[in-house]
Amino acid sequence: MGIIEVKLQNYNDATHDRFVDFLLHEPAVKDIHKLTGSYDFALKVAVRNLDEMVKLIGILSSSDFGVSNLNTSIVLEKLKENGIAMK
Repeated sequence: MGIIEVKLQNYNDATHDRFVDFLLHEPAVKDIHKLTGSYDFALKVAVRNLDEMVKLIGILSSSDFGVSNLNTSIVLEKLKENGIAMK
């Protein structure tokens, strides 16, 4: 599992809608959060391996979506999820 923060370069309606439509239909994207601050979106993604993560990052980075910056983190351990402690 990973967290991908996304900053859009061109925040026009067409680019935004195309990007969100992709996210809504991409099975690897489990949660989508629209943010304030340095990034526009935070995505929780679940992929089988690093190759799939690299492929997803490549798709997100394509010029079709107007992404200017990505920050990717791999989840090392879940401590609490949906209000439930994992330990």
